[in-house]
Amino acid sequence: MPPVLFTEEHVRLWSELLEQKTGVQLGEIQDGHLKTQITMRMRELNTVDVGEYYQRVSKDLMEWAAIMERLLVKETHFFRSRESISLVKNKAFKHLNSAPAQESFDVWSLGCSTGEEAYGLAAVIFDCFRLAVEKRYFSVLGTDISASALAHARNAVYGKSRLLNLSDEEKKRYFDVVAGEEKYKIRPEIAARVTFVRGNICELDKMPRLPMDVIYCQNLLVYFRRWRRKEILTKLIERLKPKGLLIVGAGEIVGWRDENLTPIPAQGVQAYQRI
Repeated sequence: MPPVLFTEEHVRLWSELLEQKTGVQLGEIQDGHLKTQITMRMRELNTVDVGEYYQRVSKDLMEWAAIMERLLVKETHFFRSRESISLVKNKAFKHLNSAPAQESFDVWSLGCSTGEEAYGLAAVIFDCFRLAVEKRYFSVLGTDISASALAHARNAVYGKSRLLNLSDEEKKRYFDVVAGEEKYKIRPEIAARVTFVRGNICELDKMPRLPMDVIYCQNLLVYFRRWRRKEILTKLIERLKPKGLLIVGAGEIVGWRDENLTPIPAQGVQAYQRI
């Protein structure tokens, strides 16, 4: 089969299509990823004409979904940011010490990919509630645009490379070993607290307006233009409970302020509390 040849115009058209449909802006450093994934898919379809494939994807929803999965699904791992996890843990303890027993503790993990972040949050909150020896309810909602990533998340089974940031004691506490495989499955009492729903962060108006104690949005806003980041954050604030926490990655939104939020001093992470 002849090689697949990309021109600068092809890259521009594909980048614009991705941003138009998902809001995600690919930088120059990611052009190689775009070319690789599209080339692999085209070879599977036995075609080498980039322009022709672009036209097909523009009209065929099923094919667009197939290539979007490859372009957007990112590999992640548990406890990528210990600093952020600590903020959530402290917030859970404060909830246990001050909130009425019947009030639930609700967390939202945006861009949850294959579920490591959502399960990691559920695990540390489960620790807090177990230590309190109280029968209280908490939930973690994980949302992502990728159906295949969410299917992986719901399966709750991970290879050991995804657990590199965890201590041996944490692995034992949060996982069961899958017999005959070097894989780990989230313990059922933790998995039961997590729900995964497909959703596009650029279409928040289509998602339920559930009040949250913590909205966790790390390593996601960086893929959007600055104006869109501000638009997304404004809508997320509306979904925070009073004194709820909004956590984003350090440097993902620089110089941003909102009259409804108070910045929380924290090293290595940007966090805000709703007034």
